[in-house]
Amino acid sequence: FTKLHFQVQNRISPCYSAQREISNHYKEVAQREIQRRFGNNDVNLNVADEAGIAIENSNKDFTKNYFAAYTDRYTKKITEKKPNKTQTDKYVSLQKVSSECKEGALKIKSISCKNTMGDKYKLKVKISGLEKYLLKIDTLEMKSDLATVEDVFEDWDIIQKELVDMSQFFSLIDIYGHYANRGDTVKVKTKLAGSTDDLLVRAINYFGDSYNCGVYLSRENVAMQLNTTVEQVERIIPMMRNLRFDVRTADTHPTIRTNEIICTYPFPMLSERVMFDKNK
Repeated sequence: FTKLHFQVQNRISPCYSAQREISNHYKEVAQREIQRRFGNNDVNLNVADEAGIAIENSNKDFTKNYFAAYTDRYTKKITEKKPNKTQTDKYVSLQKVSSECKEGALKIKSISCKNTMGDKYKLKVKISGLEKYLLKIDTLEMKSDLATVEDVFEDWDIIQKELVDMSQFFSLIDIYGHYANRGDTVKVKTKLAGSTDDLLVRAINYFGDSYNCGVYLSRENVAMQLNTTVEQVERIIPMMRNLRFDVRTADTHPTIRTNEIICTYPFPMLSERVMFDKNK
C-alpha cells in the first residue's frame, strides 16, 4: 500500500504543480489588469473557482483628467494634453473631462473646448441603481457645458467610456439592459437646458428619462407631455433619430401600430454597428 501510495503521489504531484503555476499565472494577469483599470496596487485577489478570479476589497476611488477629441461621432482620441488650436479645428468635438469616483458615486464634468457662435447648452445626467452590476458604484452624475446640442451624443459616449473602463461590460446597453425585458434597476434622468426652451430640448429631456422609454406611447400623449401638437411630434422624431436616439414609429418599424411611438433607450445608440435610417 505504501509503495502504491508513493507511486500515485508521484504521478499526481506534477499535475497539482502545473495547476498552481496556471493559477498563479492568471492571478498575475488579473492583478495587472486591475491595476491598469483601477490604478490600485493594493488589491487582494482570491482564486474563487474554475470559473475565474474574484476581486475582494478592491478600492475603486479615483480621479481622472483628460481630453476626448472626436474626428467623427464614432472615432475619438483620449489624451492628457490639450490639443493646440490647429488640432482642435480638425475635431468635430473636443471635450475636457474630469471624473471622480468616491464612496459609491461617480461624478463627471465635461466642458466643450470648441468655440461656436450659436446657443450654448448645459446638460445634467443622473444614473442610479448601478450597484447591482458595478459593485461599489451605485450612482453616476454628469454635468456638462455643451457647444451645440449635438454634443449630447459625445457626452453619452464619455459616460459609456467611464462605466466600461471600471467594469467587465462592453457597452452602456449591457449595463442598462435590453429595453424589452430589463426591469427597473437602472434609472436615468436627463436635464438639458439652453437659452430657449425649444422642442428638441424638451424631447431630449422627455425621452432621456428611463420612465418614458421601453413603453409604447400615443402621439397625443407625447404631444401633451411636450406641450406641443401632434404635427410637431412628427417633426421632432427625425431630429431625435439624427441624434441617434432610437425613437420608433410605424414609419421606421411597420410592426408598430400607427398611433404609437416607442423610444427604446434614454440615451443615443453609440455604436456605429447599430443601424437605422435616421431620416424616417
